[in-house]
Amino acid sequence: MENEAAYTVHLDMPREQVWEKLRDFTLAPNYVPGITGVEITTENKEGVGASRTVLPKKMDETVIEWNDGYGFVLRLHNGEKGAPAPFKEAGFRYKIEDDGERTKFTAGLLYTMGMGWFGRLIERMFLGKIFVIVVRDIAISLKHFYETNEPVTPAILKRLKKSNH
Repeated sequence: MENEAAYTVHLDMPREQVWEKLRDFTLAPNYVPGITGVEITTENKEGVGASRTVLPKKMDETVIEWNDGYGFVLRLHNGEKGAPAPFKEAGFRYKIEDDGERTKFTAGLLYTMGMGWFGRLIERMFLGKIFVIVVRDIAISLKHFYETNEPVTPAILKRLKKSNH
């Protein structure tokens, strides 16, 4: 995947505590805007090959890289059909690093645009900016949920966006 839209936040928790939550694939509805549920679709619940379907969009996410204690990369796909439009390939990186007594968390949308020159044009014109906003919303929501154990609602996300400008 040739492009990445990324956003970094710092969590007031040690990396080991962040990892315990991050590795639990069932927690995503608490911090990923628009996700209402998760179905684990593989026997293994973590590590390369673990897969889930996120609802309501029914998009599949399969682990393609696993760095125990430090993060992973999910391939975003619709079953065997490949990446959702407008992507040729898409993935999501969750990366954590020690930052003193805190943890540096970086969320990243990894992608290759589909639709040839037209896809590259709309990415440059506006989609690239939208991708960064989406990734920022996930990162600030994850930080809030991990630090407070309070699921992020649309109202909470609105408040978090205001305080992050």
